Amino acid sequence: MRRLGLIVVTLLVSGGLGGTDRFAWAADKPTSSEVPLKLGEERVPPGEDEIIKLIVEKQLGMMKHNDPKLRGQHSKGHGCVEAEFAVLDKIPKEYQFGIFNKPKTYKCKVRFSNGASTDDTTPDIHGMAVKVLEVKGPRAMESQGREEQDFVLIDSEVFFLPDAKTVLEFMEAMKTPAAKAEFDKSHPCVVKLAQDSQKLIASPLSVRYWSTVPFKLGNRAVKYTAVPIDHLRAAMSQRLGGKSSPVTFDLSIIPQMDPVKMPVEDPSVRWNSKPVPVARITILPQTFDTPEQLAECEKMVFDPWNALAEHKPLGGANRVRKAVYTASAEFRKAATQAGGSDR
Repeated sequence: MRRLGLIVVTLLVSGGLGGTDRFAWAADKPTSSEVPLKLGEERVPPGEDEIIKLIVEKQLGMMKHNDPKLRGQHSKGHGCVEAEFAVLDKIPKEYQFGIFNKPKTYKCKVRFSNGASTDDTTPDIHGMAVKVLEVKGPRAMESQGREEQDFVLIDSEVFFLPDAKTVLEFMEAMKTPAAKAEFDKSHPCVVKLAQDSQKLIASPLSVRYWSTVPFKLGNRAVKYTAVPIDHLRAAMSQRLGGKSSPVTFDLSIIPQMDPVKMPVEDPSVRWNSKPVPVARITILPQTFDTPEQLAECEKMVFDPWNALAEHKPLGGANRVRKAVYTASAEFRKAATQAGGSDR
């Protein structure tokens, strides 16, 4: 039961899991008394700040029960690799904002990880966190002075709970078997999706990843997705040709085209607009698993709020992440005296 609770928080701060287009309890459109939504608009529900405080308390409680020196989420890393992040030169004008403003190649670091399991043979969610280096400009969080742009992705497309309130209800239900059984009875789709989200993968280089939650871009919101290119051919070349080939991912945005059908505040809804390629991530053959490199990897900070203001995280799930990531990083820093993060 405790592992399932950890998975829930992991999915929340990471972003989500595979699901359906919309769940029964999520409203399809605003009521007639509401002001119509605009593209990229956030609507903060009443009482959310207090709910987020309770979620943070529960997250820190889970970390205290586990090794406090480990990351709050995605503690099992497969390694950090050096890569190139090349912004494409034919991005449509309406998406040329922030790091996508003009063609440019940056150095970046990429960390691959498990969501909650330390055993690679156990079904789990999996993460791909990308840190683009030397990115200058106004920040989404003024307190973060790092010149970096992070993209935090997992191999699931949507989040299985629609808002912070439902997340807290789920976490409360994890306290006792009776409460969990009652919640499961009332929310059978949650149980199914929590189970379906955990999978086995052949390689972290061969799966697709999503941000699952939205981010600002221009006058609208977008989600991100990273798709491996020719990974099967590369695998054959490596096995049959006797040498390694570069690994490439195409990073695309999934633009919000309708503020109701593609809501900012409900991450349980899949956005079905056509992806627009904006960058290519290239990982050249390299050695990445020396003790020194693995130790350096563990000190790295990956945070969706470590971003340019033009890529500000949007929606309730990201507001929860802002509080949880900050509290978890501070908790881990105090435990290790060497810095830390959630990813």
